[in-house]
Amino acid sequence: MIRIISYVIVSVFGIIISFAQIKSEEITINNQAIQLPGTLTYSQEKVPLIIWVHGSGPVDRNGNQPAQNVNANYIKQFRDAVNKENIAFFSFDKRTATKNNSAYLKDTKFTDFALDIDVIVNHFKKDNRFTKITLVGHSQGSLIAMLASKNIDKYISLAGAGETIDKTIVKQISKNNLTLGEAAQKQFD
Repeated sequence: MIRIISYVIVSVFGIIISFAQIKSEEITINNQAIQLPGTLTYSQEKVPLIIWVHGSGPVDRNGNQPAQNVNANYIKQFRDAVNKENIAFFSFDKRTATKNNSAYLKDTKFTDFALDIDVIVNHFKKDNRFTKITLVGHSQGSLIAMLASKNIDKYISLAGAGETIDKTIVKQISKNNLTLGEAAQKQFD
């Protein structure tokens, strides 16, 4: 009898552990010639999905900037935390962080980043594994997520700008190079 009870306990525990495993998929979504490789993680189906929208800079899907030797992993940490709450998570390498896109970046406009998000949202709208889609926009990504938020269930702004983007960009540029900041201001004017 003890063997049977032990077998049942071990079997049930094994089933519970297998359901709690985080599944990870590498997915590349294309916005025409632009490649947006990313990582989708989830522990089960029929759960909400968060799509991370990056701030400025050539940020990869984990929150790192390899070209500048910045290994912060803040997006990966966020992913791990929400996965523990049975929330799926997708983050991707921005068009500016993907070497295969370099030939197509010359004429990139701010709105192109929002179009990337539209393509990503449409991809996941067709995926029945997820019940709701939430865009989480960080910093400059807050504005991009806002522009792309017409076809989603929720929108979250993390450290979004408290003023218009032109003022924010001029301030950021001016901190490093006053002359370049003045040139940027003239362009916005």
